[in-house]
Amino acid sequence: MQKLENKRTEMSDFNNTIKELENEIDKINDDELSKYQIYERTPKAGFSPKNYEEISKIIKESNKNGLKIVGSGGATKLGFGNIPTGYDIIVSSSKFNNTIEYVPEELTISVQSGITISSLQEIVNAKNQFIPIDSIFPNATLGGIIATNTNGILRTSYGSLRDLVLGIKAVDGNGKIIKAGGKVVKNVAGYDLSKVFIGSLGTLGIITEINMRTYPLPEYESTLIIQSNNLDKLRDIVEDIQRYSYPGGLELINSNFVEQLINSEYEWNLLIRYLGHKNSINEQTSKDKKILKKPDGEIQEIDGINSKELWKKYHNVLSDNYETVIKIIVPITTSTNILESLNTLQKYTPLIYCEPSLGIIHMQIDSKNKDFGSSEITNIRNEIEKKNGILIIENTTSTIKNEINSWGNHNNNINIMNQIKNAFDGNNVLSPGRFLGGI
Repeated sequence: MQKLENKRTEMSDFNNTIKELENEIDKINDDELSKYQIYERTPKAGFSPKNYEEISKIIKESNKNGLKIVGSGGATKLGFGNIPTGYDIIVSSSKFNNTIEYVPEELTISVQSGITISSLQEIVNAKNQFIPIDSIFPNATLGGIIATNTNGILRTSYGSLRDLVLGIKAVDGNGKIIKAGGKVVKNVAGYDLSKVFIGSLGTLGIITEINMRTYPLPEYESTLIIQSNNLDKLRDIVEDIQRYSYPGGLELINSNFVEQLINSEYEWNLLIRYLGHKNSINEQTSKDKKILKKPDGEIQEIDGINSKELWKKYHNVLSDNYETVIKIIVPITTSTNILESLNTLQKYTPLIYCEPSLGIIHMQIDSKNKDFGSSEITNIRNEIEKKNGILIIENTTSTIKNEINSWGNHNNNINIMNQIKNAFDGNNVLSPGRFLGGI
């Protein structure tokens, strides 16, 4: 009886809090809340704040009443990380979508976190510039990309998000507005706290503004496709490319991926993407084709608009097969062994794509493979960890998420991470339990 009474009191307190917030802040309609579902968990309420004061108020009221918050942009990456241990309120960045300052001559732009990647690219493209973020979801927001640290294969040449992001503004778990970094490349004296927010899954604060580098828009592109059944040969080619060339991206894909992308009879295809001036690209690709070791296969070149269409199709293939996505990080020297091992899972028709120069491997399993479950992932994870690698479940079914930890059993520096979490969000209001170690 006492438990029931406590539940009624909690519900009453929640409703009163929501009513108070509704008076000042735009509320997400109840029939739209399903959009923000995280593995069958739907928030009890949602808000679309228009300014920092409103975000701060939501967070402060949540602290007072023990409510838990998850931040969201385009809702494309809510499945990342563990299932949150508490989920009362969704805070959408949909109304934080403006450009704050754009200085093309300085190659920097400051925008609000709710701007979509496609909108951001349109703004800078108009000045013959671009942001080297290669997301498969054009409606993903910049804030979501940063919170999940997913910028695509262009990091091979342009660097990771930690290289592209110059500064961040956010509201922490105490409702305090904080700034980290700045608006120019060399802008930090002391600790660069902006880097802490990248990949933090919203556990430290709700990101509101981002200062980014921009780059000159490549006038031309070309793609070399190296086709082979010999992974060792392809690994040697990657080493040669890194030694002698400067491609925009390197991607190694298996036959299941290949058959949806191009016509090829070979087990593995290495895609080498070049971006820049036409004359220099033609010169570079001609040079690279001469220095490449014989792949025991074929070399194909796709130029200009056909290259762009190829990579557009590449993105479509990935977005169409987004049931279970596993990310593996391994020492580069062992990556080919891991690829061969993963490719034996043919009964699940996995899509395997790898950035061999970085030791990052992704495997996607289509939704039709209902028998692929946590035991299979555990077996793969055990093998990966024996080779000093890490396996992260980026996205999957609710069943698998409830049965196995998304991050694995990596407890290095957990104490330090807990201290950071406590400094930014002492009451564990923001995205509780989603991060490594249950943070």
